[in-house]
Amino acid sequence: MIENESGEITLLLTASHVSMRLSDETLEDISDDLDEAREETSGSKFADTVKNTVLDKVENMLNKQVNYPTENIERITWEDGRMIFTMEDGGEAWDGIWVGDDSVLESFSEDDAIEFIQEFETVKAAGQ
Repeated sequence: MIENESGEITLLLTASHVSMRLSDETLEDISDDLDEAREETSGSKFADTVKNTVLDKVENMLNKQVNYPTENIERITWEDGRMIFTMEDGGEAWDGIWVGDDSVLESFSEDDAIEFIQEFETVKAAGQ
């Protein structure tokens, strides 16, 4: 498991998949903000119920992770300051995902990325 340099995103490797999600710290910060928003009332029970339903759905969505089966990832490389996840079908995983103004795949340190890639190669070789 590695986190990007800002600590917002976690990349996780298991024998069966590679996952990307918001880091535990980021989720905790967001949860605190959502809890504060839930405590604020508008004076309208209906409006507060709708607001809290929406906040619950947002929080639930943010707690999800995106998984790609390890077997579907052909290779991971570090090129020009970014990780590239090349899929078996030739596409790229997570290309176009941004955190603020930065590409998520450019937000990991080179050392962490190379270590992650080496671990992926070990896992991939063991599965073949």
